Amino acid sequence: MRALLKYPKATRLIDLETWPRKAGRPRVLVEDPDGAVLWASARILEEAGYEVACCQGPTGVGRGLARNCCPLLVGGACPLVEGADVVVSSTSLPESAGIQEAVARHDAALVVGGPGRVVEERLERIGTGSALASPISPARLVGAVAAVLQSSPAT
Repeated sequence: MRALLKYPKATRLIDLETWPRKAGRPRVLVEDPDGAVLWASARILEEAGYEVACCQGPTGVGRGLARNCCPLLVGGACPLVEGADVVVSSTSLPESAGIQEAVARHDAALVVGGPGRVVEERLERIGTGSALASPISPARLVGAVAAVLQSSPAT
């Protein structure tokens, strides 16, 4: 699997078997089909001291490719999710529901952003996760990640 890893001074496309930990920083996977939101969220979290990887989810991954290219949607493993301490899925699109449900089965804490009612209903159905209602400010994004890290037994 190939993935984009964000670092403070560079972005690298690497082959992943596992997501390597850098200097003990918490690892946050940001999933959003909107590239602008994805990269802005990654930058905010990077500046807050987190190690960040990015994924455009099932919609972004599947552009021009077969549907359901995301390994989580076909029952496979994803080294990014398995290596993450927190997964931030900042979309409430129906296409992301499967990803969010699959993430909930892993050890990573889950933060889902979007319209409050939609997000709350989805998290209630999944049975875990933290809601981050729109609009999502940089301070609220960083605060939500910090809160789930503090309350998560996986970290």
